[in-house]
Amino acid sequence: MKKAHRLVPFAAALSTALLLLFFTASIFAEQSDAIIPVILPEDFSDPENLHLTSCGEGRFAVSGTEGQKSFATLLDSSGAALDTVSVDFECTYTFSRKDRFYFVCPMKMGKNPVVSGIRIISYFLSGDSFAYGDAVILPNVFATGINEFYADDDGNFYSTNNLSPDSLLAFDKTGELLLQVQTKRGAFSSICISPGDTLYAMYTGDSRIGVLPLPMRGEGDLPLLDSSLPVPVFRFLDETTVLDGAGTLFSVSADTGVFSVLSETGGQCECACILPDGEAVVKTAEDAALEFRDGNAAAQYRFGGTLLDLAGSGETTAALVRTEDGLTFAPLSQVPKEDIESSNPDSGEPDSVSEPSAPESIPGIESEKYRIDRALQRIYIPQKTIYAVVKDSIRIPDGVLRAEKPNGTALTGGYVMTGACLNAVVDGETTDSLTVIVPGDLTGTGSISSTDSRLLYRFLNGSADLDGNAFAAADFDGDDRLTTADLLTLKKKIQESP
Repeated sequence: MKKAHRLVPFAAALSTALLLLFFTASIFAEQSDAIIPVILPEDFSDPENLHLTSCGEGRFAVSGTEGQKSFATLLDSSGAALDTVSVDFECTYTFSRKDRFYFVCPMKMGKNPVVSGIRIISYFLSGDSFAYGDAVILPNVFATGINEFYADDDGNFYSTNNLSPDSLLAFDKTGELLLQVQTKRGAFSSICISPGDTLYAMYTGDSRIGVLPLPMRGEGDLPLLDSSLPVPVFRFLDETTVLDGAGTLFSVSADTGVFSVLSETGGQCECACILPDGEAVVKTAEDAALEFRDGNAAAQYRFGGTLLDLAGSGETTAALVRTEDGLTFAPLSQVPKEDIESSNPDSGEPDSVSEPSAPESIPGIESEKYRIDRALQRIYIPQKTIYAVVKDSIRIPDGVLRAEKPNGTALTGGYVMTGACLNAVVDGETTDSLTVIVPGDLTGTGSISSTDSRLLYRFLNGSADLDGNAFAAADFDGDDRLTTADLLTLKKKIQESP
């Protein structure tokens, strides 16, 4: 009898616990698409270079770098943390390929550190956790972005070659050199591998694109394909959709590999993804992204904070957002979305909002030819523009233009350069001043050359600094950070420069 009396309350408690567990599970099931905070690992209070990466069906990874350490946290489709790994190296970027996750870290040596190669640290994606794979060192390989270094589905590595720009390097997963492919088409300016394991290569001396299904078997130069071309910074959002560094969206034929322009999105290549129904979402402002259907802007998402990255995995598409309260994992199904009806369908952008102009009561600098950013008091002028042309393109009501070189001396002729100052003078008083930014002119000469690209490369590998004006001149995509995308765009502009 005593046993019976003791079992009754136990059975009641067990029943209550099961009901509570079922109720709790139901609540979490209803909240599986909720916007939730991202909890950073210890020792990472304010990381930089934050990214959200798809890691297979229903899995994401948040990664970042702080000081000389980098981390990655594996998330499920609801944003819940499953596992975290960290490495004691500064990481240039991370990416995922098939069942592997990679940290790409520059190797720096010497008292004044100079990049001497890269270290690739890999982890296997094993269910709900990371499993350590390997660490491979590739000397004399310099990778500041995905279009200089890639991995295929088998774990082999492909890289452009800074020491010999006319060759492409292929390594196995242990770092052993398998092939060195020579080209007579100039230099390899960009490489990319599609989700279907097809290698694409662009050249400085050819207007066509090289295409080769992997694996490579000792072939010579890649077969060429006549096609619309992206700029040398580009990535596949899925097997048939590409976005480039200029914000151009392409469809890619599954049969021929030919690129066809879909839309000029004006968005950021590094922050975009594909929805489960195949539509593209591209970041177009600090806190917003546009959804493109059939090449046209169809809807806009507003994130209520700084949009850092977008990624899609299975049936879930999510954003990594920095708000006043910290980082959040935001499924797009929970982000405010507005259909776009008044947009110009050919532009791929919502109706533009003009920037504020100088107050009407104070005569300021006006120009229909050059873009003026009133928030930062900058004017953007193309390279190799002489002062006389600028002067003829500037209007100052009731005033005159006075210009100064970066060192403060008068600018009266020659090229207008980054860091120069244009002043509106009315009745002897300066009423407006704009700083000149010449895109690509980091050195303040008024023209662009390999000297500028070398300086930007040194900045990216940590061996040089840039002042604010040079930084702005190098920031081609306007996202307030410098990446390999900006470097490759600069190199392309140098090649195209007369």
